[in-house]
Amino acid sequence: MDLKLTSVKVVGNPDERGWTQIYEYVPENDDVWVRGRLYALLGGKSHGDNISLQLTTGKEIFSKIQNYFYSNSKNEDVGVFSSLKQAVERVIDEYLQKAAGLGGCVFFVTGDLVYLSVWGECSFYLYRRGLMIPIVKNEVGIKTASGRLVSGDRIFACTNVFCREFGEGMIKAALENRDLNYFVETFAPLVHEKSDFYRMGVLVVKVGGEDGGVEKLGFKIKGVKSTGGFRNRIVRLIDKLISRISERKISITSDTLDYETKSKRKNAPLVGVILLFLLAVSIVFGVKQRQERIYRENYEARLDRAIHEYQEAESLFEIDRNRARELVMSSRELSNALKDEGVEDDRLEKLILDINGNIGRIAGIYEQEARLFLDLTLVSSGYYGDLLKMSGGRMIVLDTKGKRLVGVDLATKRTEVIAGPDYLSDAIDATNYLKRSFVLSLDGIREVGDEVELIIKPDSWDPRSVLIGAFGGNMYVLDKQAGVIWRYPGVRLGFSEKQEWLVSGASESLLKGATSWAIDGSIWILTNDGRVRKYSLGSPQNFSLEFLGSEDVVFDSLFTSEELDYLYLLDRESRRVVVFDKSGKYFGEYLSQKLGDSNYFVISEGERKMVFLADSKLWEIELKHIN
Repeated sequence: MDLKLTSVKVVGNPDERGWTQIYEYVPENDDVWVRGRLYALLGGKSHGDNISLQLTTGKEIFSKIQNYFYSNSKNEDVGVFSSLKQAVERVIDEYLQKAAGLGGCVFFVTGDLVYLSVWGECSFYLYRRGLMIPIVKNEVGIKTASGRLVSGDRIFACTNVFCREFGEGMIKAALENRDLNYFVETFAPLVHEKSDFYRMGVLVVKVGGEDGGVEKLGFKIKGVKSTGGFRNRIVRLIDKLISRISERKISITSDTLDYETKSKRKNAPLVGVILLFLLAVSIVFGVKQRQERIYRENYEARLDRAIHEYQEAESLFEIDRNRARELVMSSRELSNALKDEGVEDDRLEKLILDINGNIGRIAGIYEQEARLFLDLTLVSSGYYGDLLKMSGGRMIVLDTKGKRLVGVDLATKRTEVIAGPDYLSDAIDATNYLKRSFVLSLDGIREVGDEVELIIKPDSWDPRSVLIGAFGGNMYVLDKQAGVIWRYPGVRLGFSEKQEWLVSGASESLLKGATSWAIDGSIWILTNDGRVRKYSLGSPQNFSLEFLGSEDVVFDSLFTSEELDYLYLLDRESRRVVVFDKSGKYFGEYLSQKLGDSNYFVISEGERKMVFLADSKLWEIELKHIN
């Protein structure tokens, strides 16, 4: 979806101290692989008083970034994001010595996507729905990001000096005006009055039409519940007491004065009591109002913060999902704490409802009660499954104590007993590939079907210290003691002699800590330090999980296959399964109390199901992150 783009800029004049420049480029021919607009905000310190040379340097830098970017972007394997990142890094390396203090922000808008790279003392913001969202606030190094734009957004790239001089409040107020010329009229005169005007530059790009159909988010502010009912009851009580003071009709006689004096003396104690009562009531009211004010001040600041964090998370989740997750989790923690403290406020109730209804969409966090998929004790008397594997939608469950192997079709729940104790007297592990099932015993690996046949005998490896897996007709054995992966190629009558799968020199002692693995063409290995390692064509790959707090998590098992787009990791302690894409980026997580009792789980993205084994029962959770 192409969005209309309109831009304005405010730049201080260059002088002998330094310069700031802004550039924009739109290809005029069709000899480019990707269409869009390339913007740049560049600045640096001066080497002398030759101002024209400084401006020439800026143009050269932008021209080279432009050439490198469009050249790289023609390679579909590289992609727009990597092309921009590589172009910026290459030019910065080239000009680091020539242009002292070089800083900048380069971003490319194509359709409704923006790709950006920021270095030096520059920053990139997004103004959306009344919020100034910092995407990159930079001071050192190079930072890159990408995200999706919506009509009504304002892209805001600036030097850090500009932001410090004028502040986010003033900038935000100017961005709220629909006319971009208002922004220029506001800041252009002010910039040139500053002593460091040469370091100031700002570029604003309006995305879409005038209003973009985007509504500003907000909450109605409501006070605490009125105490008028209680106050009215007190007033009525006082009126009743006053009415009890005797009202006598006085006849004018010679002793009238004496009678009035007696009457006053008689009523004086009652009046004193009433005045004391009124004083006590006023004190009670004052104390109560003060307590209410203190209480309101104490929770309202936290409630306002929770509301703001939720609003920011809503605006940010399409751009920076990790930051949106952090914000919505903080908002949920604050709002739940206020609820536990007994705070009664309509805004709090609405916030909790909004968070619970949208936490999956914003942060990818799905909390569900697991449903019973299949009670395995009904399949065979005394059956206790303690190992689960799956391939091609066919699950196998091994009872290592009862020495029985059961097959279960995930789509239909149809079950079958594949083999019993007569053939599985010392079963340790099991695996399957499509319709074939294999069991590891102390004397080797058996294929279990209509007949049970010992197909692989251990020679250099101990069956008690290996993991087995099948893929593409081949059998793989991970020998934890030797730090080796053996591959047994499939042949017509079984498997041929083993081959070392890892390339020469790639044998790693790290494999000794392997606890779980999966094969999808590549081999994924989870080790007891919580790390996931990826190997392709026998070689270790540069892979890590990009996930806040992942360095503190020790996952218990993993699952993926050639049919799946994602990598799934079980964290029993937190009772969750965390989802990553296969480049290692965090995508979401599923939380369920029952996951804390499980060691094995399988995934079918086609059926949108997670099935896991706990207490000899199979449980299921619906997958909601699949488009």
